[in-house]
Amino acid sequence: MKLSKRSLTAILGGAAIVVSGGALAYAQSTPRAASVATAPPTYVTAIARMMAARMGDAQPTSAMYVATTRVAAESLVAGATHFHANPNVFFVVLHGQFKDTYARIPPGTAIPTGTEIDFTIDPVTHTVLDFGISNQNPDLSRLGVPHGVPFGAP
Repeated sequence: MKLSKRSLTAILGGAAIVVSGGALAYAQSTPRAASVATAPPTYVTAIARMMAARMGDAQPTSAMYVATTRVAAESLVAGATHFHANPNVFFVVLHGQFKDTYARIPPGTAIPTGTEIDFTIDPVTHTVLDFGISNQNPDLSRLGVPHGVPFGAP
């Protein structure tokens, strides 16, 4: 059976609508991380800069983030998997020379220091949910595609 050009166009157009509609339904039903953009939202950059300065190194040697979930991020760095909720988060890792002078520690205990700080940011409330300081180098690629956080000159 030979189809006219118009009939063929209608069939192919209908197939394209079905395929794109299915892709949209899949995308809407699939759990997603906080964002797929490569440039972080401005609040992520602002919080990263504030955390770096607060921890004593306003110009870290490395600043990366990945969109993931809270459980995945905390499992990577702390082995923690028990949270009341598992929201999408931005997981930020900074490398530098850090000192947590804000830590609540017993008298006579050394202030926590490290070459790495990491924290999760809730994309809805723009708040830090979890924080850590250590000498680790977590492999962000295990959580997704890592991207840089811009740190300009002070």
